[in-house]
Amino acid sequence: MTMTVTFVPTLITAEIEMADRRRWTTGAETTPVAGLAIVPAFHTTRDDPAEADYTGGWSVLHLASGKTVTSPVPDVAQARELARRLGTVPIDWTATGQAIKAAAAADTGLVVAVHEAWLDAYAFGADSIEKGGDDDDGC
Repeated sequence: MTMTVTFVPTLITAEIEMADRRRWTTGAETTPVAGLAIVPAFHTTRDDPAEADYTGGWSVLHLASGKTVTSPVPDVAQARELARRLGTVPIDWTATGQAIKAAAAADTGLVVAVHEAWLDAYAFGADSIEKGGDDDDGC
């Protein structure tokens, strides 16, 4: 007998570290990849650094560091696919940000693999949206 296990995301609270090192607390969706979560993409300006605006996109967050892994993608389905694809890259996403940075510095192939995961997830979402696929934003 074969049993299929389906991942069910849950909502958690996560902190995002902005470029100026300020941290924002937001809701996040867990992913099947330990150490990664999906968060709304935020943008801050130097004019009013106390405010962050939702860009309409979604990011994959490295929970241990509070940093986003790649540039945002426009659709939450793309973010889910990106997290899934990042899980195939030989990186321990539960490690510290410094450990991941050191691993990437030692093996630039990891950086290329992360970038390719983003490109594939971006294309996945565009194809899905064009075909009338799931554009559920999770709200």
